[in-house]
Amino acid sequence: MKISVNWLKNYVNIPEKTNLKALGELFTTRTAEVEEVIDLAETFDKIVIGKIEEINPHPNADKLQVTSTNVGTETLQIVCGAKNIHVGQLVPVALIGAKVRWHGEGDLVTLVPAKIRNVESFGMICAAVEIGFKDDKTDGIMDLSHLKVKPGTSLAEALNKADTIIEIDNKSLTNRPDLWGHYGIAREISAITDQKLKPLEVFTDYPKNLKPFPIQIEAEKLCPRYIGLTIENIKVEPSPEWLKLALENTGHRSINNIVDLTNFVMHELGQPLHAFDLKKIEGGIIVRTAKSGEEIQTLDGETRKLNKNNLVIADHKKALALAGIMGGANSQIDNSTTSILLEAANFEPSNNRKSSTEIGLRTDSVQRFEKSLDPEFTDLAINRIVKLLLDICPQAKITSTKTIAGNYKAKKTILELNLKRTYSKIGVEIPVEEIISNLERLEFKITSSNKDKLKVEIPSFRATKDITIEEDLVEEIARLYGYEKLPANLPYLKLQLPEPLIDRVEKENIRKTLSIQLGYNEVINYSFYSEKDLQKANLKPETHLKLKNYLSEEQSHLRISLVPSLLKNISSNLKNFNSFKLFELGRTYINTKQFYPIEEKKLAGVVVLPSKDKDEPF
Repeated sequence: MKISVNWLKNYVNIPEKTNLKALGELFTTRTAEVEEVIDLAETFDKIVIGKIEEINPHPNADKLQVTSTNVGTETLQIVCGAKNIHVGQLVPVALIGAKVRWHGEGDLVTLVPAKIRNVESFGMICAAVEIGFKDDKTDGIMDLSHLKVKPGTSLAEALNKADTIIEIDNKSLTNRPDLWGHYGIAREISAITDQKLKPLEVFTDYPKNLKPFPIQIEAEKLCPRYIGLTIENIKVEPSPEWLKLALENTGHRSINNIVDLTNFVMHELGQPLHAFDLKKIEGGIIVRTAKSGEEIQTLDGETRKLNKNNLVIADHKKALALAGIMGGANSQIDNSTTSILLEAANFEPSNNRKSSTEIGLRTDSVQRFEKSLDPEFTDLAINRIVKLLLDICPQAKITSTKTIAGNYKAKKTILELNLKRTYSKIGVEIPVEEIISNLERLEFKITSSNKDKLKVEIPSFRATKDITIEEDLVEEIARLYGYEKLPANLPYLKLQLPEPLIDRVEKENIRKTLSIQLGYNEVINYSFYSEKDLQKANLKPETHLKLKNYLSEEQSHLRISLVPSLLKNISSNLKNFNSFKLFELGRTYINTKQFYPIEEKKLAGVVVLPSKDKDEPF
């Protein structure tokens, strides 16, 4: 997961001189594994905005042109093969020493002065894919003429790429659904750096006396909470630059202002949202399981065949979306949309993950819902997106109440923390005041305390799957205190010999006596033999337990004697030896006609002596 430091700064103070790599290491030791800290500005090092002032034909190549390009401090001669360049155009220029990928492929190459068909070139006018914009499929040179910047301005500054991305390993966040958004990460950073967390700006001044939008939940176990809100006078248009930038810097393309806002709030709070074109909804919303064989075309253009276990958001005639996975093409936002239904819902995680696997569609929403999101996030997310939407679409008008459906009921989770046990598990006696302070920074509430125990109320966003027992609280205390501060001492344990196992000692004594003193060889046979084997030893099959699922006819009956197997041992050994002594120490199984047989320990041996005739043993 990619986290933008500039985005985080909206919620928590990160001083300008902060060593962000050190912050990443601290986050790894306190919370979750940071894989990489990427300075986007370094990616565009020595890449600036250039202005093409002159273009001339290349004297030795029909497909090449020679440009005079102003890069602020000087005008460079640069050979270029692109067809879409013109005089006065602003373009990205990689200076000598910059790193680029030729045509967006292969490894990074460091630019050096070059002669191209005997004409010197002192830089490179770049296509988007050559300087790291992997998703930009525009042919030719990247045209930046729309930017109001001077030649020589660094590309990072011109494109607002002066940001740092903290990339966190997704697997290390599996048990933390609260960390799947920037605000949750900011909360953690505020706790581990002891910086104040800034409150989110949300909308709460909803108009009164509005009608609710009709929402019906048929599958309440799969959807405990669904919030819907209608807004009209919407104008679908490109997103403002701050919104585009936030999404682009974390690896997401901009679509339009409405869709971008749903994605922004998802990456801000971790709560997926969806916007439907209100005019395409017939009768109201029904949350139900799909009908057998029902189909829906999703936003990616694929038609998906559903089964009765897949949860869908539907109206009174058709399915509109795969719940918690992806919206449908039949209700998507487009340029003609003027009114929308905003959805914030909570879905049962196991069914969501299973449906995603069955359908073969994995999305950012699935990645979050399968982690057991806090149902309380739905209300916060709706209030947040309404605030942002009214900021960028001031003409928009709320036309329904914030309609809440579902059987979800908030409940408090309170755990008792025994301080003595806590100290013994951590290995350090942390002052109670520090423990309380650390827990409160994580938004835990101390409902009562004394010198021995604390009662701790768990915030709802940590109570869905994460903090459930006292040991979870001990872990929170230890990680906020700092694992590196804990003494690396081995626990004190008294060393003493274990009590001797009499049964094992007796067996070893028997083995030593028979093998070392009397010259016997021990054999170890299976606990099963065949019906033929037991008959050869004059044993009756009915006195045995016969296996129902025996692996072979040679192992069909549980043995009641060691003799049948020893007789087979005699037969096989006579092929090679004239005389020998064998013994077996093992268990037999007496059929009691009850549920379990009786196990008995038996010892048996055989002696084969050489006969007077050297060729015969008897």
